Amino acid sequence: MISSISYLTNDDIGLIVFVLDILAKSLLFLLIFKDIIRRVGKKLSHASLHMAWVGFLIIIGLLPVLPLLVQSFTELDWRFSAITFLLSYDEITDAAAATSMTSVSAVLISFYVMGVAIFLTRLLFSFIKLAQIRHSAVYPSHASDQRLLQGIREQYDLKASPSLGITTHTKSPVSFGWLGPVVLVPESWYEWSDTTKLCVLLHELTHIKRIDWLTHILAMFVTSLNWFNPVIWYSRTQINRCAENACDAMVVRTGIEKVDYADQLLQFARNRKGFKSSIPLANHMISVSELTDRVDAILEDDRLSSSKAVNFLLTLLLLTLMSLASIRVLSVESEGYYLDPVLVHSERVLYRSPPLMHRSQGRTRLRFNIDEYGNVEAQSIRIISSTDPDALAPPAIEALKKFKYQPRIVRGVPKPTRGLESEFTIRLNQAGF
Repeated sequence: MISSISYLTNDDIGLIVFVLDILAKSLLFLLIFKDIIRRVGKKLSHASLHMAWVGFLIIIGLLPVLPLLVQSFTELDWRFSAITFLLSYDEITDAAAATSMTSVSAVLISFYVMGVAIFLTRLLFSFIKLAQIRHSAVYPSHASDQRLLQGIREQYDLKASPSLGITTHTKSPVSFGWLGPVVLVPESWYEWSDTTKLCVLLHELTHIKRIDWLTHILAMFVTSLNWFNPVIWYSRTQINRCAENACDAMVVRTGIEKVDYADQLLQFARNRKGFKSSIPLANHMISVSELTDRVDAILEDDRLSSSKAVNFLLTLLLLTLMSLASIRVLSVESEGYYLDPVLVHSERVLYRSPPLMHRSQGRTRLRFNIDEYGNVEAQSIRIISSTDPDALAPPAIEALKKFKYQPRIVRGVPKPTRGLESEFTIRLNQAGF
């Protein structure tokens, strides 16, 4: 004879609505943000646009937790229940209890955690590979190259001293690092003209001066934690695009002719065609997918440095979006989402005699409350329905009294829960018990 008890709640709906609310707010904020950017137009420099997109990415990435930091937010909790318990009944009328989490919420959460683990592991291995490539690069000591590098460093007033390395892992220049920045170039470096070398080093040292590598790592980390949100991926693309445009604008501002610089980018793109760079986590000078937009920006864009007033308004916009993060676009009941009680200890159900003599199965459904400590309140237990109240209900009630739950948590405080329901089902096996 087998007895089972199932406890089902609307946790799954609560978690799904929570995720949909994040996605809906992300899309809404993106539409608002892009509309403001479009209206501001050329009043913003590429550098200001880059920082604006970084701020936007951080806000969207924090959407799951920002509401918890806003005082006006009302009780955000996740539900993790919908648990099934199996109780076995044998010849000596013993029942052994066990528990298992089988809710959709548990599956979704496990899937999310698995995705985060995959992306963070990938990020970790990228750091390891980047360190290996850096170590294997050849660092020439040609006097002309070092003078050019030192001259740009002094021009940009860089505190860190960048290194220039040559590697076979790329066909276009890349840069990375913060305290010990590195610029890696392909083996064809020795064949480049002085103008080409100047354009490359100006571009890559601009990345280093702007600390674009750190914002790039930050964007990848936020993406790893929010991999399910397409707005995050789009924002990261915009961050990379704006960073490249900002560096291009800086190069042109030093006096390099726009047409000559654009021609250099096209030449790098032709050399890189069919070659996929194996250097992760670096700022790549050439991205074929963005090349057309970059050339257009170089030749046609006459953006000036953003005024303090425009930057202030942009900062105000980001702060406004942050404050609006506490507003729920989608929600379920007014109480919000709850971390429902989870059974942590069950008790054996003892039947003094086989309760079913003329039926193949029977059910007893009980309603009860638990206190803030997770104990079942004995006086609250009520029989909702029972196939045989005299034989089935009393043993189930006695077992339920000894159940122990993890209580519902609201803002870190345990709370009592009312109106929980559990169903005990007893079935005769082929042997008759």
